[in-house]
Amino acid sequence: MKRYETIQINIIDVDFNLKDIEGKASDLGFKNISDFVREGLKLLMGFDEIFYKKMVRYSKSLNIPLFVVVQNFIIKRLAEDAAKTEIWGPSPVLLDEFVYRKTNNGEIRTTTGEELFNIFKEKYIKELIAERVQFLLEKERVFKLTDEEKKFMIKNQAGKVYVESEEYKKEIEKKSSIEQDLIDEGDLENNVAEWTSDVDE
Repeated sequence: MKRYETIQINIIDVDFNLKDIEGKASDLGFKNISDFVREGLKLLMGFDEIFYKKMVRYSKSLNIPLFVVVQNFIIKRLAEDAAKTEIWGPSPVLLDEFVYRKTNNGEIRTTTGEELFNIFKEKYIKELIAERVQFLLEKERVFKLTDEEKKFMIKNQAGKVYVESEEYKKEIEKKSSIEQDLIDEGDLENNVAEWTSDVDE
């Protein structure tokens, strides 16, 4: 049996009235105001807390309504997808923002919130590093890199500036040491094998 609870709200400090709400509910395909309000509550209740606070910060810093912030982020993504379809033609789209995973209690859920944010942030950082490295490789052929750009290239082990750096020399020495250890280890194994063979004979 369904459990019913009732809430009462006052429509104040907004630029719309009850008639406007009825009209919007109808425009969006809701049968009545109750369904309209319930869907709005479900939307807000489902928001990740950190995500919501970030959207609020955008709203305050840009001085635009919260719904415009959320809506415009989504519109931008939809426009990108539409442009790709127009240029490349229709194709199956892998929506990697909708990834399912199993929780510790065995529940299957969609990854979202700060967890999804960190996954995409790490992905985009790798892509942007590769993009900037390529840009700076082209730049250093003609122009001198800034100190910050040099540090970036050295950190990511790329370009002429990295090959000429102390970090590169240390890395080469480290690899040489490892290779020598492997060679020495191989010689030791061969000596043991030869000694074992002599004993068997």
